[in-house]
Amino acid sequence: MSKSLVGRPTDYTLKLAEEICDAIACDSKGLRRLCSEHPHWPNRSNIYKWMKKHPEFRDLYAQSKELQIESIIDDILEI
Repeated sequence: MSKSLVGRPTDYTLKLAEEICDAIACDSKGLRRLCSEHPHWPNRSNIYKWMKKHPEFRDLYAQSKELQIESIIDDILEI
């Protein structure tokens, strides 16, 4: 009898990596909250593992965090 696996994905795909980074760039929420709001994403620790293993994801993630910071600064300046 085989067990069916239940839980978050752990396999890296460029499509999912881009989705994660796009969401980060457009939102002021942290990774913990975004992961909880997107159950089809891997958990935060797996995303960190992806950054170590996939240089293209690490670069994309860094760019998305820079954009997120810019967005947060814009929000602060509006206040």
